[in-house]
Amino acid sequence: MSSEKSADKYNNDEEVKKLESKLSACKNDEERLKAHVKLAEYCWSNYYYNKSNEHAQKVLNYSRKLKQQDSTGYAYNLIGLNYIYLDNYDQALEYLLKALKENRKSNNENRISDILNNIGQIYEKMKNYDRALECFLESIKYNNLYQRAFNNAGIIYSYKGEY
Repeated sequence: MSSEKSADKYNNDEEVKKLESKLSACKNDEERLKAHVKLAEYCWSNYYYNKSNEHAQKVLNYSRKLKQQDSTGYAYNLIGLNYIYLDNYDQALEYLLKALKENRKSNNENRISDILNNIGQIYEKMKNYDRALECFLESIKYNNLYQRAFNNAGIIYSYKGEY
C-alpha cells in the first residue's frame, strides 16, 4: 500500500480518531504515555507503520522523561518492529538491540525471548542464517514454550540442510 493511501486510511480511521481524542484529553505525561502506547499498538496492528513509529517515538520520549525503564524497552522494541515492516533492517536492528539491553536490565525473560526472535528474523531476512539461528536458540533459552522461536530455528536448520 502506498504511503499516501495508508495516510488517507489512517486519517479516516474512526478508531484512530477516538484514540486521538483520548490523547488530547490527557492531563499528565503518564496518561499521554499510555495513550501513545495504545495509538502505536493500534497503528502497528493496522499496518500504519509510519504512524505507529511516530507514536512509539513519543512513548520513548515520555518513558525517558518519566524514567520508566520498562516502557523505554517496550518503545525501543515497537520502533524496531515498525522498521522491520518498513524494510529498514539496519534501523530495526539498532532499536531492537537497544530494546534487548533495556529488557535485560529488568530481566523480563518473555520480552527478551521475543526481542531475540525478532532480531533473528532480521538476520534471516539478511540471509545471515548462522546469526539468525543463534538468536532463535537464545530466545528459546529464555522461554522454552515460545513456538515462534522453535519454528524459526527449524526453518533455518532446513535452509542450512541440517534436517
